[in-house]
Amino acid sequence: GKLSAPPAAAAKGLQPVPLEKLLGGIAEQIARSHALADRVYAMESQLPAYEDRLDEDSDVGRFTTERLRAAAEFTASLYLTAWR
Repeated sequence: GKLSAPPAAAAKGLQPVPLEKLLGGIAEQIARSHALADRVYAMESQLPAYEDRLDEDSDVGRFTTERLRAAAEFTASLYLTAWR
């Protein structure tokens, strides 16, 4: 399924911060992502077809939006770290 929200909406209100230790911050992000694996598998039966719109009020839609925002914030944090 596809989210209908514009990309700018995913970044609205995020507060990225530079990572104190680059490799440590990356490792923490990977660990947080791995911790969500069971949640992803639990939602597998709720996944819409690829060509269908994703209901943003569904468990899958909320999870997708949450992860999109987390990815945007982490990427912005990487950029801030590089410029520090």
